[in-house]
Order: sequence, then structure tokens, then C-alpha cells
Amino acid sequence: MMTIYIKEWKSYFYNGTGFLFLTMYLLIFGLYFTFLNIIPTPNNAFNTTLSNMVLIFILISPILTMRTISEERRSRTDQLLLTSPKSIPSIVIGKFLAAASLFFVTLFISISYILILQAFGNVAIEPVLTAFIGFYFMGTTFIALGILISSLTESQVSSGILTLGTSIMLWVLGPVSNYFPTDAMSGFIFVFVVMLLLSFAIYYLSKSYAWTFTLGMMCMTLFTLLFLFHPVIYEGLLLKVIRWLSLPIKSEEFFLGILNVSSLIYYLSFMMLFLFLTIKMITKRRWS
Repeated sequence: MMTIYIKEWKSYFYNGTGFLFLTMYLLIFGLYFTFLNIIPTPNNAFNTTLSNMVLIFILISPILTMRTISEERRSRTDQLLLTSPKSIPSIVIGKFLAAASLFFVTLFISISYILILQAFGNVAIEPVLTAFIGFYFMGTTFIALGILISSLTESQVSSGILTLGTSIMLWVLGPVSNYFPTDAMSGFIFVFVVMLLLSFAIYYLSKSYAWTFTLGMMCMTLFTLLFLFHPVIYEGLLLKVIRWLSLPIKSEEFFLGILNVSSLIYYLSFMMLFLFLTIKMITKRRWS
């Protein structure tokens, strides 16, 4: 894993993507910091500056991940990795840790702005550290998502566009979630659509009509009975799921100075899920 990690870390600077990410992030962060914390009056709104960088990070994060695996597939160097004695998990985790390390270095450099604020007065360090922790966990989750999408395509351009589109969609889910209906019927329809999608996924994996149909009918019968006899279960279900899927929402409390362990577990769970799916996708291609 360390070999892959070192190779990926060096590649970020050999091909310039690492410098590009660092420059774009720190330049925009510096502008936000200047106009929110220094002009017109020095203040202690550093957490606000960092929270405004969430969308900026989402927009530029594909730079870190769009070529991690897709470029290997395009140049056919992935065959060397797939036939090497190294395990697929070590390859994926090595690539992920390299991207996460570059993101960590970027955040670490931006911490130096706190020294500027310290020159004008005392800065509450604990809330700032909490904000950085939440931002880092959110960011590494998006990095894991980007690596997963990179494993699905051979074009780094397509990978970058898909990652950007998916990340923006997850960000938008939070602000628009309040416009979704909360009645029981909407929740039941949502469950029905999800079951259809899961049925397609089960068929794709099992290639069995009988197994897919049987499992689908059992689940739909159960959900229909619940709707008929206990519809309150479905009230607000769509809103809860949409807000649960919005990754940036969980970071908001960190910017308020709250270190919520459940939110950290939330990000770790999605991070591990994305990496697990990436490993499965590459493993399937290895034996196909």
C-alpha cells in the first residue's frame, strides 16, 4: 500500500494537479478570508469563512480524483496493477490516502491564517479546530466518492464531470429538501421507486428473474401492508432520506463548534462504503 501511496503522492506534483488544487483552494480561501475577516473590520468569523469553502471544495475536488483510476484504465497501466501481487484493497486505499493527504496539507496551510487573526485579538481555537475536523471528514468522503466514480470510466474528463455533477447534486439536496412533500403517500411512492431500483440492481448481480421477482414481491407486499395499516411510518420519510443523503448538511454543526461523534461516524460510513464499492468494481474487472 505504501508503494501505491508514494507513487500517487508524487504523481500529483509530476502532472501538476496537486499544485492546481492547492493554488485554487488557497487563492479562493484567501479572498474569502480577506473580505470576511479583515475587510472592513478584523473579526473572529473564521468558521464562517471555512463554511463558505464547502461549495468551493465540491467544485474543485474532482481535480484530486478524476484521474486516479480512469487514467490507469485509459493508458492500460491498470493491467499491471491488476496482475501485480498487491491486493485490490491496498491499491484503492493507497490512492485514497494520497488524495486525502494532499487535502490535509491544503487545510494545514490554511490554518496559518489564524495567526493573522491572532495579531488582532484572541481567537477561539477549539471551535476552529472542530470546523477543520468536520470539513476534513466531509472532504475525504467526497474524495472517496470521486475515486469510486473514477473507477467507472476510462476517461478522466468524464470522471471529473460525473464527480462534479454528483457532488453538486448531493450539495443541492440540503437546500431543496424543505420543498419535498412530507405526506404518507409521497413516502410510499418513494419506497416503491427505491424498490424498483434495487430490483434492477439485484437482477444485475444475480441474473435471476425468479430470485429478483420473488424478493421484490415479498418486500412490496410488506411495504404495502405497512402503508395500509400504519401509514404514519411513511410521513416525512422522503424528507428524512433526502436530508440524510446530503453529505454537506452534517458538516454544519462542526462550523458551529459542535464535535458530533455521530456525524463523524456518518462520514466514515459513507467513506468506507464508497471505497468498498470501488474495490468491488475493480475486483469484478480483474476476474472478468
